[in-house]
Amino acid sequence: MANALSVSVHIDSDGFGTAVDELVVKAAEAAQAFVSLGGLVLVAAMQPHTPVETGTLRRSERVDQVSMMGPGVWQSQSGPTVVYGRRLDQGFHGADSLGRHYNQAGTFYVEAGVTDAQGALEALHEKVMAEAVSG
Repeated sequence: MANALSVSVHIDSDGFGTAVDELVVKAAEAAQAFVSLGGLVLVAAMQPHTPVETGTLRRSERVDQVSMMGPGVWQSQSGPTVVYGRRLDQGFHGADSLGRHYNQAGTFYVEAGVTDAQGALEALHEKVMAEAVSG
């Protein structure tokens, strides 16, 4: 076999594995940051739609319980923390535990906030993830 060509390729598998591990950590940190910041975006978008009588409902709106559900999967809860927040949002028809009767239409301020926040959330997601993989 005269004139045989020999090619040797060496892949630094340790360096590659380390780089992948670092990227996974950065992506998880970015996902957590997005969920936390995204919750704040939702709250800010919800507040102009929140019915205000005393301001307690609006002041109760926050981001809570940021937690990891699994590898790279994060969640948070954004919205009002007062007990009557859901009734004002969804409405309530019927008697409460004290026997008072209500026929209250919903204001759907949470849904309006989510709709308003869509574009800002998409932009935030792209920004946070781009920063994670480029930095």
